[in-house]
Amino acid sequence: MTSRIRTSVVILSAVLFAALAGAGYLFSSASATTNVISAGTGQGTIVLHAHRIPSSDWASCFALTCDVGTGPGASMYFLVYNGSGAIVAMGFADETGTSVTGLNVGATYDVYPADCDLCHASTHDVVFDHWASGIAVRPLSVIAQSAPLSLDAYYKVQHQPIHRALPLRNKFRRQVKLSRLEPLKLQYRVQSLLKHPARIK
Repeated sequence: MTSRIRTSVVILSAVLFAALAGAGYLFSSASATTNVISAGTGQGTIVLHAHRIPSSDWASCFALTCDVGTGPGASMYFLVYNGSGAIVAMGFADETGTSVTGLNVGATYDVYPADCDLCHASTHDVVFDHWASGIAVRPLSVIAQSAPLSLDAYYKVQHQPIHRALPLRNKFRRQVKLSRLEPLKLQYRVQSLLKHPARIK
């Protein structure tokens, strides 16, 4: 998969993220519903951990408790793509980690930690900042291994003025009317572009 096509896939995914955020479906969960997500029958595993960058504006953790303190029991949405740009796993992660199993050993996967814009109708955003290595690239390309590969994503909080944030969210809610099938429709469009790269301008 060329870098041009992969970039286009990420852009289309970002459109999907924005639509789902406006509809209130994804991006931050009150608690992680599962710590293990199966993506196939392979022997590879990726373990994603989400961490908060310390700030006086929020609690130390996403989870109720973590190594550095306590938190609200929230988690952050993420996606995993295979080398063809297809979504193979999606879920929520906090400091305790969420495992994506069943990956093909030796295959390349892209891990995308999503932002949470105006979380839960608030006036703040929770934004991906960097990985434990210090790099800020997103998605992060990794090679699945037989031993679990641990990834740590760090997030920061950004506050939005009430007079700017809330009207924008309400306007977006009016403009975007999603059914639960529309995210799948967008994924099919992504697949079409992958099969016909010439359509990507």
